[in-house]
Amino acid sequence: RPSEEEVHAVFRTFCASAPETVPVQLVADRLEDELATVLAASEKTANAACSYGSSLEEASDVVEYMRTGKDLRLLILAILRETRAIAKQSRGLGEQLRQSLQEVGRLRQQLGVLRQEEMTDALTGLANRKMFDHILGEAAREAIASETPLSVFMLDIDHFKTFNAAHGNTTGDQVLKLLAVTLKQSLKGQDTVARYGGGEFAIILPRTRLRDAAALAEGIRQRVASKCVVHLRTGDQLGRVSVSIGVAQFNFGEPLHKFLARADHALHFAKRFGRNRVVDDSDSGSLPLPDAQA
Repeated sequence: RPSEEEVHAVFRTFCASAPETVPVQLVADRLEDELATVLAASEKTANAACSYGSSLEEASDVVEYMRTGKDLRLLILAILRETRAIAKQSRGLGEQLRQSLQEVGRLRQQLGVLRQEEMTDALTGLANRKMFDHILGEAAREAIASETPLSVFMLDIDHFKTFNAAHGNTTGDQVLKLLAVTLKQSLKGQDTVARYGGGEFAIILPRTRLRDAAALAEGIRQRVASKCVVHLRTGDQLGRVSVSIGVAQFNFGEPLHKFLARADHALHFAKRFGRNRVVDDSDSGSLPLPDAQA
């Protein structure tokens, strides 16, 4: 029988969402309705303006044939009535446009929030896999255009499944959040860190050569290894966690999936030869993986 903690963990992972979250399709439908309302009001005003123009043309045609001042006054009164009507119609359109502009602005803000949520890992607040793929594509294009280096490293928490099984998913989530903070504090503004899945993270390092990326990865490995995990509720020390990291530098023109595969190969090399270490692609690229299980 699953514990209450495990049930909550499953709910948080697969079901939970912010109460204010609005489905993208609903926001899009509301935006479409608002635009349809504006178009209908604009068309109505345009038809009224066209009719008003026709009335003025007719008035100009008949005014020269008028015999008395009474006829002229009647014509002027008719024109005034139509002028007031078109002015009222224009004011109504202006108010409709003002309200619609406010509503469209609010809907755009909602779409921005939804897009951010779609691209963000809910637990850690980092970029998710989808955002990582997008940013990596942009970074590769920029690297080619500027002829500057681009590196990535893949990072995985050692024995994370075992740690979760021993201490529970809530404590595992605590470790993921702690690692996310450590990574963000270790990187520059141009770098991107993403949660790649489970206990695995991926980091994009524009304008960074392989040796510098490996040095940064080693610094992160040491920082993580120096931290002791403490149970939030009991205060008990749960020991230390370590990470394995694989690093690779982009070769201009290569497919991005091969670029990531080289970093992933280096990561698996690090994990299968002892874990808690950094391996770069120059060390692992020409070596086969051992048969031992990761």
